[in-house]
Amino acid sequence: MAKIPSPTLDQQISLQLLTLRKAREFSLAQLAERSGVSKAKISRIERAQTSATAALLSRLAAGLGVSPYELLSDIEMIEILLPRCAATSYPCWHDRPYH
Repeated sequence: MAKIPSPTLDQQISLQLLTLRKAREFSLAQLAERSGVSKAKISRIERAQTSATAALLSRLAAGLGVSPYELLSDIEMIEILLPRCAATSYPCWHDRPYH
């Protein structure tokens, strides 16, 4: 029996974004207007055809009325993406590539 691959990070983010948008009954146009992200870009992210930067996810989260952490909270790799700050139990949000 073939092993079913785990969803990629982009697929997990796309599902979370689509789920939150539909839960708020926002159209692509409404989220685009609220977030300042184009409908085409949102559509490509929701179909996992492109990766979103931290800055873009932050704008989409604001458009949905949630924090970036809340947008990503159901993602399996959240602890890898947002490591905890040493002094607090809150996740650190960095908009820069890791080397």
